[in-house]
Amino acid sequence: MEKNLLSYPAFYISAYFDRTREEYYTRLRQISQSGDLNGWIAYFLNAIRTQALLNITRASDIVSLYDSMKGIIPQVIRSQYSIAVMDTLFQRPIVSSTDFMEISQIPPESGKRILQKLRDAGILDIIREGKGRNPNIYQFTKMVQIVENEIST
Repeated sequence: MEKNLLSYPAFYISAYFDRTREEYYTRLRQISQSGDLNGWIAYFLNAIRTQALLNITRASDIVSLYDSMKGIIPQVIRSQYSIAVMDTLFQRPIVSSTDFMEISQIPPESGKRILQKLRDAGILDIIREGKGRNPNIYQFTKMVQIVENEIST
């Protein structure tokens, strides 16, 4: 945040509390029952440490994914818009086809072709088919999995 690398804080300590819900309530109860503030502080500091390490891992995984996509996306789409595609996918890993073209500033015909190539290559998945005026919704699955901590690259 200080170096303007993040647009908002991305440190969610509540995720740790959710994963360790039983201990969370036990530590709170021990404060009121026996005044064990040190136990709560140790638990809380461990939560901060654990979440910080998780964020470091996620950031590293995102950088690794970006580095690998720098070699893959230009070969898949064979277009002058490779950088715009990369920037858009890493900015918005879940995006409608219309938002993709607006954010990337790629002309609609080229954008449709690029989205299809990315889908054919398994880089993007459709998570909701478009109907009528509603556009397709695409997901950059590898990025979403990293953010949701389901995989590590």
